[in-house]
Amino acid sequence: MRSSKGVAKDPLFWLCLSIVSYYACDIPFMSTLALEASTFIKTAAHMHIFDVNDVLGVVSQVFECLTIVMAAKEMKNYKLTNG
Repeated sequence: MRSSKGVAKDPLFWLCLSIVSYYACDIPFMSTLALEASTFIKTAAHMHIFDVNDVLGVVSQVFECLTIVMAAKEMKNYKLTNG
């Protein structure tokens, strides 16, 4: 059972935020890109539109790393308190 430590200190929150933030932005972006493929790709290199996908990936990975660090800290505290 989880204690009332707040949602920002819960590793599961950061993992869910990572998944939701990536797919909520990436799926519409890729759908638009596929829909407009014939004219959009020619101008995409000029506008650096593919950088959006890279930024979403980095943000998602940062949240996932935060999840791992917080879960490891929580496991260490659990081992210390429960022997």
